[in-house]
Amino acid sequence: MEGILKNMDDFYIHVAPFPRLHSLGRNVESIGLMTRKSVQMNTTFSTFNFSVIFEGEGEFNLDGRRWPVKAPCVITQWPRIHAKYGPFKHWEELYIVYSAENQPLFEAMNMASRQRPVWSFGDPGPVRKIQAQIATLISKLGDPGVVDRLDRLCDLMIVETHLGSASIVEHPQEMEIRKIRAMVDAQPLENHDFEALAYEHGFSPANLRRHWEKYVGTPPWRYVMQLRIQQACRLLAETRLPIGEIALRLKFQDPLYFSRVFRSITRQTARDYRRQHQSTLPPDRRPPDTKSPSINPRRPRR
Repeated sequence: MEGILKNMDDFYIHVAPFPRLHSLGRNVESIGLMTRKSVQMNTTFSTFNFSVIFEGEGEFNLDGRRWPVKAPCVITQWPRIHAKYGPFKHWEELYIVYSAENQPLFEAMNMASRQRPVWSFGDPGPVRKIQAQIATLISKLGDPGVVDRLDRLCDLMIVETHLGSASIVEHPQEMEIRKIRAMVDAQPLENHDFEALAYEHGFSPANLRRHWEKYVGTPPWRYVMQLRIQQACRLLAETRLPIGEIALRLKFQDPLYFSRVFRSITRQTARDYRRQHQSTLPPDRRPPDTKSPSINPRRPRR
């Protein structure tokens, strides 16, 4: 497949006028491929665009800031904002063009950010497969449903690059944070001593908190609580265990404290969450009454 893709001809296809049978929004306006692009772009777009760079190197300038570009990666061009970018020599670029109205949709889905207009991704294989499917669909434009599939494949390509970016480690501190996070993910019910973990992995406690929030997005303590509340949500929806027993299973010694944490994370009470998610199941799929042994069973009287 790789060899076939590298021999693809350049193309530009404008698909905005094609009717969608089942539009979900984020309709592609145009899509194109330049296998050996060498031109330097210095312009302001009226559209919102993604450029997937499969091969080559260059740089990207937006809002007065410069980002290095090294394939495989993605560049985003924002409407009404001047951008200057291009390859040092040449690169292979697949670009996807959307109307400016789609910008907030992609931002809301965490698929685009002005603070991170360029991101790298790891193995290009999954993205190349989607590229091949797009090429096949383009040859069938006009057939019913083809443009709907093209819209969703472009969505999938962008999502796949984000998922692939999770495998890229740019700094030694990020590698250590990933190690600690993997341990926490594997043992969410343990009482982790983050101060001791900080020294073990070459941080001070303050630096661990700072780097953890940078790479994980939430403080360590709250991250552990989120993992436990995820398990609580499953137990509430999939079983009829009493809420107090769920709290004990998840190492909350005080059910009232569990209720406060649950509500702060989910914006619902545990009772409301159970009522909502069990009520959506058909009667034959609802969890049966389960009498689970008590955490602290009483001894029978003699």
